[in-house]
Amino acid sequence: MALPRRTRSGAEYSPFSDAVALQLPHIRLRDLLARREDGPDSDAESDAESDSETSDDEEATPATAPRPRPQPPTFLRPTPSAPPPPGGPMPGSIIRCARPSASRTSLPAKPSTPAPNGPMPGSIIRCARPQPAPPRPWGKLVGRVKKHAKQRAARREERERRCIQAGTRLKHIASVRVRRADPLYLNLGLGDIFHAPVASSGWQAVRQTEENPRAYTLKELMEAEPDMQVYDWQGEPTPVVDADNLILFCLGGFPDDQPGRCWDEEVAQPAAQGFRAAAIDIYTEPRWLRKRRARSGESVPRRGPHAAKSFGISMGGGQTHPQNLAHSLRLQLIMTHLLALSSIQRIAGWTNMLFMAFAKQLHSFYEKELCSVCRHDPRATRNFPARLSVFSTATFNFGPATVTFPHIDYRNLAWGWCAITALGNFNPDLGGHLVLWDLKLIIRFPPGSTILIPSAILRHSNTKIQANETRFSFTQFTPAGLFRWVYNKFRTDADIDKSKSTTPAEHEQRRRDRARRWAEGVKMYTTWKGRVSTM
Repeated sequence: MALPRRTRSGAEYSPFSDAVALQLPHIRLRDLLARREDGPDSDAESDAESDSETSDDEEATPATAPRPRPQPPTFLRPTPSAPPPPGGPMPGSIIRCARPSASRTSLPAKPSTPAPNGPMPGSIIRCARPQPAPPRPWGKLVGRVKKHAKQRAARREERERRCIQAGTRLKHIASVRVRRADPLYLNLGLGDIFHAPVASSGWQAVRQTEENPRAYTLKELMEAEPDMQVYDWQGEPTPVVDADNLILFCLGGFPDDQPGRCWDEEVAQPAAQGFRAAAIDIYTEPRWLRKRRARSGESVPRRGPHAAKSFGISMGGGQTHPQNLAHSLRLQLIMTHLLALSSIQRIAGWTNMLFMAFAKQLHSFYEKELCSVCRHDPRATRNFPARLSVFSTATFNFGPATVTFPHIDYRNLAWGWCAITALGNFNPDLGGHLVLWDLKLIIRFPPGSTILIPSAILRHSNTKIQANETRFSFTQFTPAGLFRWVYNKFRTDADIDKSKSTTPAEHEQRRRDRARRWAEGVKMYTTWKGRVSTM
């Protein structure tokens, strides 16, 4: 019996059979030497003694049979590769087994033997390399992508062909939804002069000042104006038709998204989050703080006490030509970031589709005039690409509780539409309603929905929301000054009046155009030819 190996201090060596992760066979040096001696160099001697040295338990090997070739040791044979264990050696690396260390215990150690198929302490081994991964079928993937691109192009061509046949750029599904819409009928017409008066030029409305402007809750409004009617709108696209069967304005709502997609989660909430983050930067902007301190003892703005910033191409208020509104660098970055959000761009695209669907001729007029301005002055930069919006200007109402006072946007085109999109987290049954004072109408306005109204002639406001609720709004419009600039062949009225080249006949033609401009503009409204439901 072999005695266990000990150090000079008397401690017993440990075999460390679990030193490495790979279990290799146990090979002794004397066994390797014995197999070496029995190799091909000693074939002659072993053949002579093979007859007399056969074992009793085995049959003698025939003299004519060839001697089997010795196999290499097990640890030298190629083995199938396997992924390395977590924290194990890297494939292909050379490692050395740890030698035993002295044990510091005074108790007698039990004799240990090497584990079967374990490595010898101090031996050097090499980890097997893994087999290369099979190549990925990139050819099939590229072919699938090309196939899908061709299918999309074919669908686009088919959609364009249908639009050309129908004489519109509106998608077929949008046209179907327009025909299926159930409108709201009003017992008033534009000839009843229920709206704000139009200016003598016919381009915009006459400015009106409100006495003691204030915001109302829904309850206060119903008590102050008992003849008001509440329309419980749930967000479906609904045209509002007047007594002359013209679509006066449109309750756009939100689209019927594809299965598995939700407009509120993908568009309305991300847009509200962008407004919320921008509001923090706006209300800490030094210019806003100075303006707020300067007017602390004065009256609040006519639309409401919240911060409102307009961005885009404007004309009016003393401007000699159309140009982008000027802002500080910080405000430019804030509003450019908002316009670049995919949620805001989807809102602009949805608004553009509503405008095109319910007021096709008016939409074409907006598009043609804005393109003329941009072609004449390349420095004028649009907020969105032409395919997304035909409005030149956008206003961000940063709230955080955006509630407007009764007002009209008299500088907008008199018969034009203004798009209003409500955003935030509020209960639309208790607050945030759109109030149209001239029509005696209160409309439920849920967050994420869009309404297009002629804001220059209809006096409108919002009801208050509840405490701890947030409401923002995003509006799109085009000032009347842009249309006047294009009509004057890119000149102002003052330039034409002062010009000596203007003939008396041209002055007379301009006078006749002013007299009939409002009536001609109203003709751009679409006549409703579908179903009619009375309120």
